[in-house]
Amino acid sequence: MKIFPFERINYRTRLSEDEIIKRLNDMVEPEKLLLFRFLSRKLTKPYEGHINTRKFSIRRIIDYGNSFHPRIKGELQKDSNGMTINIKMRLNIYAIIFLSIWYGAIGFAFIVLLTSQLLDRRFNPAILILLGFIAFAYSLSRKFFKLESDKSIKDLSQILELEGIK
Repeated sequence: MKIFPFERINYRTRLSEDEIIKRLNDMVEPEKLLLFRFLSRKLTKPYEGHINTRKFSIRRIIDYGNSFHPRIKGELQKDSNGMTINIKMRLNIYAIIFLSIWYGAIGFAFIVLLTSQLLDRRFNPAILILLGFIAFAYSLSRKFFKLESDKSIKDLSQILELEGIK
């Protein structure tokens, strides 16, 4: 079981490498610091990030709060039928740090309470609340990550004429 949401998908496209880079450049603007993003609300493209010759790292620009939207990293590979685009989606580093602290703190409290219950040979329902906190954070991060990753996959599929999952 994966603790943090993550997706790895491989697509094929008949577009050339140059055409893929051109289309990515048409939809991606340079990444701005958080402060500058709020000060300059002139967002002309749906994604931000950077594109190198055969690699890109982007994320969808959203105007609402979703800390669990994915960072999309892609790598282009030439093959006999065109190009293969290997895409990896993961949480941004701040969401990973937050969830690690959350899981660690709740997990530590769970172990302490469980040890106490085993030594005293009595059941305390507070342990179920701790499990609920872990389940809540886990399901929330998965749901909101998947919501945004589905939108990004749809966008990329249309723009890059992706043919299917390999």
